[in-house]
Amino acid sequence: MSHFRIPHFILTDYIIAEIGNCLSRLLFRETAIKLIESIKESETIGIIKDEEMFEKAWDLYSSRKDKEWGFTDCTSFIVMKQKNIIEAFSTDHHFEQVSFKILLK
Repeated sequence: MSHFRIPHFILTDYIIAEIGNCLSRLLFRETAIKLIESIKESETIGIIKDEEMFEKAWDLYSSRKDKEWGFTDCTSFIVMKQKNIIEAFSTDHHFEQVSFKILLK
C-alpha cells in the first residue's frame, strides 16, 4: 500500500532555478548542487512543475507595471493562490502586497 505524502513546503521549479543562479559562483557552486539535490530528494518539500504556470505568471507580471515583483515571485503567487496557501517562507514584502503572510519578518 503506497502512502501519499503531503509536503511541508512547496517550491516551484523557478525557485530551484533562482537558487542555482544566486549560488552559481564557483565559491558556492558545490553548496548549490548539494542544496538542490537535497531539495529534490526531500520527503517534506514538493516541487511544482507546471508548463501553464509560465503563461499565468507572465500575464500577472506584465499586467502589474506598478509593482517591482520578479517573475519568480509571480510564479509563487500563482501557485499559492491555486493551492490556497496563505503563508510564505520568505522575507520578501512583495508577498504582503498580494495579501500573503510572510513568516520571516
